[in-house]
Amino acid sequence: MTDFDVVERSAEIVEATACWPMRARMPGHKDVLTWRVRGRRAVELMNALRPGLSPRRQAQIDRALSKRELDAKRKPYATEVAEMWVLKAAGVHRAELAERYGVKPKSVNALLRGDVRPIEDLLAQASKIAAIEAEIAAAVANDVEWAWLGGLLEGEGCFSFQSLGLHMTDEAVVRRAAEMMGGTVRSQPPRRAGWSPIWSTTIGVARASEIIQHFSGVLGARRSQQLALVLARRPRVKRAPRSPHPIKPPAPRKHRRGYVPPARLARNHEIARRLAAGEKGTALALEYGMTHQNVYHIGKAYRGKIG
Repeated sequence: MTDFDVVERSAEIVEATACWPMRARMPGHKDVLTWRVRGRRAVELMNALRPGLSPRRQAQIDRALSKRELDAKRKPYATEVAEMWVLKAAGVHRAELAERYGVKPKSVNALLRGDVRPIEDLLAQASKIAAIEAEIAAAVANDVEWAWLGGLLEGEGCFSFQSLGLHMTDEAVVRRAAEMMGGTVRSQPPRRAGWSPIWSTTIGVARASEIIQHFSGVLGARRSQQLALVLARRPRVKRAPRSPHPIKPPAPRKHRRGYVPPARLARNHEIARRLAAGEKGTALALEYGMTHQNVYHIGKAYRGKIG
């Protein structure tokens, strides 16, 4: 991700060994900060996150776990190493420690000897991780669904001045988010051949202000600032256009289309009869107060209707 504070926070939670930046691939793009977890720790993390993921992500995890045999060795977390230090100093036997933390008995002493950091540093790191987990748990009020939505909007959300939206190619994820946000799901065809269709959902400022309370303390600095801008903008109210005169509705039609009043019909018949008798169109136009083009048009239209 490009939000370094979010990546560093997630790395501390999963106890990733290190974070490293990557240069932007194109001019104008931002640098990316990344971390990676391997081995048994990655397997435990995938199994813990799998129930809350979409069917597509669950299938990817299943394929990843089925392609390789898992290593029997397991490297404990830093919090577990700190606990092992405390229990070892309290006189707990290494066989009991090995059974509790899933390692071999002969590896307990080697593991503690190999960790050159003092016990104070391990305990400080363990307490820091526990504080972060407690902060997140308190922020989401033990609501896993809203925590999932907050993490999704952190990475894939679209924060504009008038709306809060989500655009992804995973239909199941968008529909799940739209159900929680109260939005409508729309689809867009692929822009290029071989691409997937885009599914999106959007809500207005009024609805966004209702669900913002669930994301307090969960979003990163950049997303929190964007969401504050969304809520600070008042929704526009559509007003009727001003008019100096009241708009009158059209009068209902009294007759069918093509209807000619009797007086006008008699006049047209008279004009057509006199034209057929040889009178000039200019004289008839002057007499009836119309152009000579209208006179000849009437004569042509009523030529076959003269009795």
